[in-house]
Amino acid sequence: MHHLIKFISKQNLRRIINGRHSSIYILNDSKYILIQSKYIPKISGSSLEIVNSFTADEYELYHWAYSEINNTHNFIPFESYAELTDKGLLLISEEGEKIYRTFEPLTEIFGILNYTPDSFSDGGRYNTPDTAIAQVNCLLDQGVETIDIGVESTRPGASIVLPEDEIKALQKILPHVCEIKREFKISIDTYHKETVKWLLNQDIDYINDVSGNLPLDLVKEATNTGKRYIAMHSLSIPSSKDLILPVRKNPFNDLSQWIGDKIRVFNTNKIDIDKVILDPGIGFGKNGPQSWYILKNIHCLKREGVELLVGHSRKSFINHVSNKVSANMDMESALVATHLLNQVDYVRIHDVSYLKAMHPINSLMVQYR
Repeated sequence: MHHLIKFISKQNLRRIINGRHSSIYILNDSKYILIQSKYIPKISGSSLEIVNSFTADEYELYHWAYSEINNTHNFIPFESYAELTDKGLLLISEEGEKIYRTFEPLTEIFGILNYTPDSFSDGGRYNTPDTAIAQVNCLLDQGVETIDIGVESTRPGASIVLPEDEIKALQKILPHVCEIKREFKISIDTYHKETVKWLLNQDIDYINDVSGNLPLDLVKEATNTGKRYIAMHSLSIPSSKDLILPVRKNPFNDLSQWIGDKIRVFNTNKIDIDKVILDPGIGFGKNGPQSWYILKNIHCLKREGVELLVGHSRKSFINHVSNKVSANMDMESALVATHLLNQVDYVRIHDVSYLKAMHPINSLMVQYR
């Protein structure tokens, strides 16, 4: 069965997808996706709608999407008559309306801003308000939906930043980012409870906790204010190359137990699970082969009702197959991200330009073969 869904929220859409799906299409500023599923999706709220009565233009959009996910030869004339634009491939319908097959992934992209002098990959490059805002604008132009700001490096051997110093650093950059905030969201990368308490009154959307271990009462307070909480699996902060999961043990045993424990604790403490995102912590307590194994089998971590974020960009696990320094790993990071798109809910990455170029090709060559 095929169901044409008209939607606003990608987050709500990801929750109902069970089966193959088309690219995201745009018609008259509305977004659509075609889902192939044995079951009728359970839709609640006003951000999703199953289209049952088609207009002529929606009918044409439906057949374009149908040819895409079923890999029929009818895809050729649709694509042949379409023209490449900034929005994607544009087809003028028989009624004269514009239909776009976009290259927008269902996965949402976090762009990383390291406002720190000692980041493992770009320490010091964006450590002034002017250079930081220039990088924010660059990331937004590349299509990120969230800016993730960190003022403390968690690389192996990094110095721990005191909460009061972290807040002072955030006070220098956060107002500038909030000033230009329009449609994008803001995430703050911190595990200090004092910083989180200060952030409760700031115009941000996510608390990105690399320790995964903030006090539950503080997590509840943050989510009650409308913010979302990202908890990452880690064995130590900063990360340590000497402290990793046992290499002869399947890492999914530990990760699955950790996810299950987190869900139970959040539910027990009446923390809204819809406002929680979990991160398997690539590079934190895992060596290169373990990280690659987790990424190749990331679907094994999907649990109903809990979203996943992966932050793999420029991390040392890539040195298992490459001798490049971290700052030059953007192409490799993008290749990994193309595998993750539409498998996880969020991907955290430093530079989106390679990913933006690779994703349209990957979607055609891999997704529908």
